[in-house]
Amino acid sequence: MARGGKRPGAGRKPGSSTKINAQQRRTLTEIARDHTVQAIGVLTSIMSDTDAPAAARATAANSVLDRGWGRPTQDHRHGGPTGGAIPTIDVAKLKGMTDTELEALERALVQIGIVDGDPGGEGREED
Repeated sequence: MARGGKRPGAGRKPGSSTKINAQQRRTLTEIARDHTVQAIGVLTSIMSDTDAPAAARATAANSVLDRGWGRPTQDHRHGGPTGGAIPTIDVAKLKGMTDTELEALERALVQIGIVDGDPGGEGREED
């Protein structure tokens, strides 16, 4: 008797484990948006309450501004040591080099400041 392959009627029936109701399918964002008016009301009442601690008032005010105007953007730029491109090395070119050649290359790269090296000798094999 042959085994494997596609057999008629085998496997999970279409839609069997994906049958969930609309409430379960809603995302956290959608659920939170249902409470926006109430949440803004709470934040503005804390913000306006002169008896509330200053930190709570500031946090509430900041939260209201974030929701109304969005958070400020942050610049995430990455660059090399001198601000230019990040230096990369094609490690495929290192295959076939002897340990002596690799150690000489590492010393040269450390000397010109491209890499930090292995000052503790952690990468060396134990004798």
